[in-house]
Amino acid sequence: AAAIALLFLAACAHAFTLSNTLGDHMVLQRDAVSPPAAVWGFAASGTSVETTFDGHTLKSTADASGVWRQALPATPAGGPYTISFASSDGGSATLSDVLFGDVYICGGQSNMQFT
Repeated sequence: AAAIALLFLAACAHAFTLSNTLGDHMVLQRDAVSPPAAVWGFAASGTSVETTFDGHTLKSTADASGVWRQALPATPAGGPYTISFASSDGGSATLSDVLFGDVYICGGQSNMQFT
């Protein structure tokens, strides 16, 4: 059973996938330049990944640890957009209904309020 689990994990480590933090209906920071809004995922080392977004075709390559990352062009608030991915190993994925706007991350107590 352990050998089967290791084979499964090894196969998954090389398959093209998006990061679990990305998904349909997400909001990315508008007008982001430094750092830019980015998408990323995993694939076998050296796999090229083509990202298609708003008329742009962007290319990246998975590094030695199998991580690929693609910065997106600065985009004004709006949407919805579709972001499509195709890898040189035949994998593909699509993110739908992606919006660009202001993204805030808040943390604290139940007594937080705007001032």
